[in-house]
Amino acid sequence: MELDNIKKTWQENEIKPSIDEEKIRRMLNNRSKNAFNRLFMVEMVYFILLIPCIFAGVWFYNLHPIPGILYFAGLVVSFVWQWYKISYLKKIDLIEMGILDVSKRITTYKKYLSYEIFIGAAWGLAVFICFTFFAMPVQIPELSSPDLSFILWIGLAAMIILFAILMILIYKFFYMNNIKKIQDAIKEIEEFEIEDGI
Repeated sequence: MELDNIKKTWQENEIKPSIDEEKIRRMLNNRSKNAFNRLFMVEMVYFILLIPCIFAGVWFYNLHPIPGILYFAGLVVSFVWQWYKISYLKKIDLIEMGILDVSKRITTYKKYLSYEIFIGAAWGLAVFICFTFFAMPVQIPELSSPDLSFILWIGLAAMIILFAILMILIYKFFYMNNIKKIQDAIKEIEEFEIEDGI
C-alpha cells in the first residue's frame, strides 16, 4: 500500500523516481523485517524446546525400548535439522542481498518446511504406534483384551487427528503467515521496480 501511494504521487506530479538498488533493499528490509524476525524466533524457541524433550525420551525408553529408541533417533535428527534451519535463516540478509536472492532463499525455506511437515508426521505416527502397541500393553496388561484393543485403536486415531490439526495450526500461524508477508513485500517491490523501470 505504501509503495502504491508513492507511485501515485509520482504519477500525479510527473516525478521520475531516483531510487537505487540499496534503497529498494532497505524498503524490503523495513517491510519484512518483523515477519523475518518472528520466523527466526520461532525456530530458536523450537530448538530450545527440544532440550526438555530429552526427558520425555528417557520416560519412553523406561516404558519400552522400541518407542524410546525411535523417539531418541528422531530427537537427534530434530536437533540437527533445527540447527540447520537457524543457520540457513542467519545467512539471509534483507539489506545486503538482492531481491531475487532473498526470494529464492525464502522459497527454499518454505520447501524445507513442507519436507519437515511430512517427515515429522511420519515420525510422530511411528512413535505413537510403537508407544501404543509396545509400551502401553506392558504398563496396562488389560489392554491386550479384544474389547480394550478396539478402544485403544479409537484413542490412537483420535490422538493422531488432534496432533495433525495442532501441527497444521502451528505451521499456518507461526510459519506460513510470516512467509507470506515476506513474499508479499518482495512481490510488491518487484512490481514497483518493473513499473517504474528501476
